Amino acid sequence: MFGHMKAQPMLTLETSLPEPAIAALVTIAENTQPVRWIELLGSILLFVSVQGDPVSGAFYVFDRKTST
Repeated sequence: MFGHMKAQPMLTLETSLPEPAIAALVTIAENTQPVRWIELLGSILLFVSVQGDPVSGAFYVFDRKTST
């Protein structure tokens, strides 16, 4: 459906708590704002968009087990 996707680590934290992870991911994704996040047992999915651009968007996955 989406074609080939490639993932690479962007950060490693010392915690697996959602708030620091979301803050760090938003900082990495400059000029974006969080739209929604979904907390799962092993990961957090963060969806961001550029304010004022309705067709923009990206998502990030935070692995809670490795804090990556």
